[in-house]
Amino acid sequence: MTRLVVRDLRKRYGGIAALAGIALEIERPGIYGLIGPNGAGKTTLFDIIAGGIAPDSGEVLLDGRSVTGLPSHRMAALGVARTFQECRILLEETCLDNLLFAAQRKDFIATLGQFLSRSQAARRAQRAEAMRLLQLVRLEEYAEVPAANLSFGQRRLLEIVSTFITAPSVFLLDEPASG
Repeated sequence: MTRLVVRDLRKRYGGIAALAGIALEIERPGIYGLIGPNGAGKTTLFDIIAGGIAPDSGEVLLDGRSVTGLPSHRMAALGVARTFQECRILLEETCLDNLLFAAQRKDFIATLGQFLSRSQAARRAQRAEAMRLLQLVRLEEYAEVPAANLSFGQRRLLEIVSTFITAPSVFLLDEPASG
């Protein structure tokens, strides 16, 4: 079954065409790569798929449903996660807190519901999953260390596992080996 379909996506920034009719189909399960020179539009494509920006025209379908133009928090709720070219983590927070923050839904109603109904068992389970992910990338000894103390490579690993904690079904890695 096709998981992600992009049809004739177009995006312009002034006189520059960042995307000019991009189309692709991603089947599941699978690991796919998108290769192109700097400025080819890869990040713009990821921004549109993940809901960071809207296309000028074209369509994005997820499991046969049009999700074109949905905001990023809605796309995240539908199982789409991404990393960025620049590592985006909370430097002042501990590695564990970065993962626990990433695990929270970001819309107001969900946040209110989590605040009012979270059980201690759910919190323990979430913390255990965060620790498992830190162990997966050999950062468990840094769980209580501010992320600012990590090397760049460790920060990138923290960013990647911060997206894993949401258990995404579509995971977009933008320049995962940069730096």
